[in-house]
Amino acid sequence: MKTGILGGTFDPIHNGHLYLAKKAHDAFELDRVWLMPANTPYFKTREGHRVTAADLRLEMTRLAAGTLPYTEASDFELQCEGNTYTSDTISRLSELYPEDSFYFIMGADSLYKLDTWYKPEVLLKKAVILCADREDPEVTAKLSEVISSLESRFASVSPDIRRIECNTVDISSTEIRSLIEKGEDVSQLLPESVYDFIKERGLYRPDTLL
Repeated sequence: MKTGILGGTFDPIHNGHLYLAKKAHDAFELDRVWLMPANTPYFKTREGHRVTAADLRLEMTRLAAGTLPYTEASDFELQCEGNTYTSDTISRLSELYPEDSFYFIMGADSLYKLDTWYKPEVLLKKAVILCADREDPEVTAKLSEVISSLESRFASVSPDIRRIECNTVDISSTEIRSLIEKGEDVSQLLPESVYDFIKERGLYRPDTLL
C-alpha cells in the first residue's frame, strides 16, 4: 500500500491542501492520502499562535476528505499527548503498518526548513518526501539546491526526495482566518462543506475564542 501523508495544523484546511493531495496522488499513484491534523504543533505555540480546538479542526478535515475519494482524515496525531513531531509520527506508523510505503507530502517552504525539524533523519529514512515544485525558475533552482544539500547532509539514510509539479496556489490558513475576521468572502478558498461548517460554528470571527 502506497500511503501519502499530508499533515498540518489545518486551521482551517483549504483548497490548496486538497490540490496538493490530488497532485501527489495522481503523480505518484498513491493508494490513499491521509490528511492528518497536528495535535499541538510546537512551532505554532512557540510563536504564540492560538490554535483552534482539535475536534473542530478534525471535523473540518473530515469534511474536506469527503471531497476526494482517496483521502481520509486521520486523528493519529490528535491521539498523542503533548507536542507532536513528524519523526515520531512516521516511526509509529512504520511500526503499525510495516507493509506500507509512506510518502510525506510537503510544500517547498517546509522542505527548506526540514533540517531544523526534530530528528529529520528519521523522516528521511522512513518516508519518501514529495515536495511541491512551483512553476517558477527561481523556486525550482532553490529547491534543487536544498535537495542536494539534504541528500549530502543525510547521505547515511539515503533520502528519497521527489518533486510534485504544481501550479502556484497562493492560499494560506493564516490569510483565510484574517479574511473571515474582517467579514470577507472566502467561499472560493475552501471546500463548500468546510465553509458551511465555519459559518455554522462562527469560527475565526473576532468574538470567537477557542
